[in-house]
Amino acid sequence: MTPERWQQIEALFQVAVEQEPARRGAFLAQACGEDAALRAEVKSLLAQEQADSFIQAQVKGVAREFTAQQDELTGQHIGVYRIGERLGEGGMGVVYAAVRDDAQFEKQVALKVVKRGMDTEFVLKRFWRERQILARLEHPCIARLLDGGMTGDGRPYFVMEYVEGQPITAYCQARGLGVPERLKLFRQVCAAVQYAHQQLVVHRDLKPSNILVAPAPDSRPDGPEDQVGLPKLLDFGIAKLLAAADDADPQTQTATELRLLTPEYASPEQMRGQTLTTTTDVYSLGVVLYELLTGQRPHQFNTRATAAVEHAVATAPPKPSEAVSPTGAPKLPKQLAGDLDNIVLMALRAEPERRYQSVEQFSEDLRRYLAGLPVTARADTFTYRASKFVRRNRLGLAAALLVLLSLLGGIGVATYQARRAEQRFQQVRKLANTFLFDFHDKIQHLPGSTEARELLVKTALEYLDSLARDASRDAALERELAVAYQRVGDVQGDPFTFSLGHSEAAMESYQKSLTLARQQFARDPANREVRHILADGYFKLGVLQSENGDKVSGLQTLQQAVSVGEPLAQQTGNDRDLVTIENAYDRIGDIQLDSGDPAHALESYRHTQQLTTKRAAEHPSDKAQYAVGACYSHISETLAAMGDLAGALQSYQQSSAINAVLVEQFPDNAFYRRALLVSEGWVGNFYGNPFYPNQGDRQAARQHYERALALAEALAAGDPKNAASQMDLANAQARLGTLAADGDAKAAVQSYRRALAVIQALLEKSPNEFRFLRRQANYWRSLAVPLLRLGDRAGALQTARQVLTLTETLVTRHPADPDLQNDLRAALHTLADCLLATGDHAAALEYYRRALTISETAANAHPASFYERWHLADSYANLGRYYATLAAQPQPAAQRLTHWRTAQQWQRQALAVWDNWLAAHPPNTFTQAQRAQAAQHLAHTEAALAQLTGSAVPGQ
Repeated sequence: MTPERWQQIEALFQVAVEQEPARRGAFLAQACGEDAALRAEVKSLLAQEQADSFIQAQVKGVAREFTAQQDELTGQHIGVYRIGERLGEGGMGVVYAAVRDDAQFEKQVALKVVKRGMDTEFVLKRFWRERQILARLEHPCIARLLDGGMTGDGRPYFVMEYVEGQPITAYCQARGLGVPERLKLFRQVCAAVQYAHQQLVVHRDLKPSNILVAPAPDSRPDGPEDQVGLPKLLDFGIAKLLAAADDADPQTQTATELRLLTPEYASPEQMRGQTLTTTTDVYSLGVVLYELLTGQRPHQFNTRATAAVEHAVATAPPKPSEAVSPTGAPKLPKQLAGDLDNIVLMALRAEPERRYQSVEQFSEDLRRYLAGLPVTARADTFTYRASKFVRRNRLGLAAALLVLLSLLGGIGVATYQARRAEQRFQQVRKLANTFLFDFHDKIQHLPGSTEARELLVKTALEYLDSLARDASRDAALERELAVAYQRVGDVQGDPFTFSLGHSEAAMESYQKSLTLARQQFARDPANREVRHILADGYFKLGVLQSENGDKVSGLQTLQQAVSVGEPLAQQTGNDRDLVTIENAYDRIGDIQLDSGDPAHALESYRHTQQLTTKRAAEHPSDKAQYAVGACYSHISETLAAMGDLAGALQSYQQSSAINAVLVEQFPDNAFYRRALLVSEGWVGNFYGNPFYPNQGDRQAARQHYERALALAEALAAGDPKNAASQMDLANAQARLGTLAADGDAKAAVQSYRRALAVIQALLEKSPNEFRFLRRQANYWRSLAVPLLRLGDRAGALQTARQVLTLTETLVTRHPADPDLQNDLRAALHTLADCLLATGDHAAALEYYRRALTISETAANAHPASFYERWHLADSYANLGRYYATLAAQPQPAAQRLTHWRTAQQWQRQALAVWDNWLAAHPPNTFTQAQRAQAAQHLAHTEAALAQLTGSAVPGQ
């Protein structure tokens, strides 16, 4: 539809909506004439307007109906809380001031409860979701969850900290805060929203009434004028968990259709019911900042009709400097003009991909503005940077000008020296390219080449940094440098090839590459070579971010690689461009799989498989065949996460067969030998590793593990400085320990200690490397199990405590990483097992319950994930085993009976998980074995109950 056509439709709609409903048909017949399409478009808008009005009227009527009932709660008690005045209400809940007044202490709180009569399945689901979200958010600028429960009539409620403050706009207006103070306060809000995003939570309803500012803790009436309070972010009632898998269900879609949002602060994609991401909150924050600076909202609505609102928010608003009235603040338009205009308007761009890609970037630009530094929201020109530099360094520049004038007399000599410098520059440039592109490419896949590649990188990096200072004068040099920095990053820390394992250094090199590529792309977006370099840079950085625990940033960066590179690949069909897009989709699938979303991961991997198969047919090569094999391996992992064990094993066997052929064809290629090593290990996992869904064939698993170990030992011995090879060796040792743990505990301990020795050597060189620390924690956790079986309870307990301490440290670094949350669950189980064995029952129960909370949260967020169902059943089973252990202790019969019955309850829940899974999915050897084991434990408990009670029906 053209803009002109839309204007015609909108103009007719605005006139028609003002007509009496009975006269609208005649008006449209006359106004549209024979243009039936025009009449149909306007009628559809009128129908939507009527539907929206009806819904709003119904909601208001229901609210009025329940208001009187809800007010009855004032003065009553819910749990230990005495209900006070009503603070506010939304579509599903009412918030009251309340006081905890039991014998323990008295505390002012806010209590939110579902409205009586509104406790439908949809409302309850939203309410529980809000409580779940608040439980995972711990930030000084987010209202904390304190408690929760059920009312006497069965409605859920939760208790939050009481925030006594004003909406952020009213607060700033009342105190007459200036622009800098408003921006500093707003940046605290940004920090809270960014924290929520790191927890995979998008708020979706950011507005001043949900951002209250409480007085500063030490504020006084005679305090400093620039003293500002602490903002608190409220109301996560329609927030979205980015990792949730149930957002596509019909109820959620209905919720979208009913517009659970505030139109004045909603993004264009919200109004259109499209997919929401963290950039949705960036837009809403932009609206809040616009209002905070100008006193008005960016968009004014003459009607609340959905179509009209959608059109309005998709239109660029006036600049803040033009929207603000100079009356009463004559300097304000000039203050807002320039950088602040650009920052706000960048946050408010209609296209999500053109906004700030994170709240952190938005806040950083505001910080740079406050510091007088260049911001990213405007063209990065020399004139702009120079003007910023002059403002910050007026006195220094005046002195420099005098020096410059004194030097002008030496221009003749300088010209001669410049020619010599240019010759030297070209020599250095040629040498850097020789090191990185000629020498490096010839040796990168040779066994034992890591030390030589490290020397090349160190030498080339010195040259590159010296060249980069002068790169702006030469576009071709900028491109060379961008690619060269990528090569340097690969050697420093690429997690999927042979590297030194220095992730932070690698990310710094990738960022240097991206800076150069973005500069070129801004000047020449049609240049295919530049677009490829930029896409490749985003891909490499995104992979490393996700592998080092920051999966949110990694996913965003990989999506940038797709948005830049996919149009190029479609345009050129070039093998090199196709590879970048295949790899990007592949790693996006990895993140989706790690986040407990196997269905979408499988879609990404299948898409990758289509691309790789097509490329292998059109551009046959060994690399294309490797890519096909890699697709089989990733699809295999996803099928396992969905419970399809047979499909997973078959797919990995296909991957291993392809890699074996490549090793036979290219015996000196270390990359292909490592690929075979990895696939052999995974085939062994699915045959018999108890940490994975497996067929129970330990002998077959051992054969594949031993082949993987032989490959790993050869690669590690041939290239001892290669971090990836050392990690592969450690993993191969640990896998053999896992197989031995059930039978030969001594052999298992030896295998795990060999693996830990390899990791410890890596940590001595890079003590803060995330990947090495995580492996160390995992191997320690595995070691505790055979130590316990050997009777070394003290050693097992000490090791288990080390595991938990290290895992909690890693979770603090990356709280949103789902892999780390799973590691934490496993660490809690291991420590609880050790405490139970040593007789510390109370401490063991605490850790079992903590592990259960993690399992339930993950299972609720990812109901389609087999692994999360398995982990949930495991948590239930562990609690059943705990209470069965207590029941076996000498004690009065009544206590034994209580413990056996509690064990029975947990074991029934474990069995129910497997029954529910098997009812919805085809059975396999593993799920049937797990179900049989759960049934066996329950049968043992019920037999004990029957013996204890003499009842024919156990537990009755």
